[in-house]
Amino acid sequence: MKIFCVIYRIILPSVFLLFSGCEDDTAVTWDVGEWEFLGLEGKLVPELVLSDSFLYACAGKDGLFRLNLTGQVEWEYLGFADSTVFRELPYGVTSVYIDELSNVIFVGIATSSPNGIGLFRSEDGGLNWIPSDSGINTEQYPWSTDVQSLNSYSSPHKVILVGLTATIYRSLDGGLSWNLAWGNRDAGSLGINAIRFNIAEPNYIWAGGETGRFSAHALKSADNGETWDNLYPLPPLGPYGRDNALYDIAIDPLNVGTVYLSMLGLVIKTTDNGESWKKVLGWEYGIFRNWRIDINPNDPEELIVTGSRLYRTKDGGQSWEIIIPPEGRSELYALAINWVNRILYVSTSSPGNGIYKLKF
Repeated sequence: MKIFCVIYRIILPSVFLLFSGCEDDTAVTWDVGEWEFLGLEGKLVPELVLSDSFLYACAGKDGLFRLNLTGQVEWEYLGFADSTVFRELPYGVTSVYIDELSNVIFVGIATSSPNGIGLFRSEDGGLNWIPSDSGINTEQYPWSTDVQSLNSYSSPHKVILVGLTATIYRSLDGGLSWNLAWGNRDAGSLGINAIRFNIAEPNYIWAGGETGRFSAHALKSADNGETWDNLYPLPPLGPYGRDNALYDIAIDPLNVGTVYLSMLGLVIKTTDNGESWKKVLGWEYGIFRNWRIDINPNDPEELIVTGSRLYRTKDGGQSWEIIIPPEGRSELYALAINWVNRILYVSTSSPGNGIYKLKF
């Protein structure tokens, strides 16, 4: 059994916790600055997306917001607030994707209604929105328009993928029409929480989420989403066995076989394209959700994870550094990182919520 070492070092107003999953007791100090509050107090934001000089915030039932990072002080409201949404996550605005070649913005919404339309696009920078669900079958799966994730890559050819309830749809014409790429009637209320392309080999795609029976579910494709391999069920790693959930995915751009899954209570890693897995991050003293994980495209040994803490590894998960959330916040949720300028943006999920920035 591994022995985890925890070192506490208080530097007001931040508290750093450091531990190593290695057999030795070494840990590297993470010297960073202070958290900077950027606003959206009281809004629960499940996704943050950086595009050019803008930061987009999907704020659930409060709608979609955008902040110009070059000097804008106030967030710009782009629409989709819905006071009829009575639940929190994952309902309301859940995802956004910006096609930086065409400047088309796509927004995904979980409506909690079998008749709702959950996918829109704007061709004028967010001034006007039109439904973008042509080809999505709302009869085959009653809640198939509840969008949980959106992602795209433009090489070798343009493809957009949208993750819904028990389905993944694919568009090859810029979102004008969609075709079913994967679907499973037996998946129950499976939500596709994450879709990730390998930026170096974009034909390789991973997707995943959780079933209504609260078990983690992962898919992989080696042909740009044409066909998929089902990795369900994932191995029973950690104290919760197979009773788990997959929240996010990170793929090593230098090795398509190395993939990280952030889950309930742990982060797991494969180096053989999902044939075997090992735990690289886990808490033994409670159930903590590791909501988001991001990998440095220029140094894939460095990853950052949000959850009850902000976690960072610089050696592919062998050891981790930790910083607690800003004062008065109990959990970090959404994550967007400017790796070039070493700036990260997070949302907090409770209490109070809001968006924070950290230079690291």
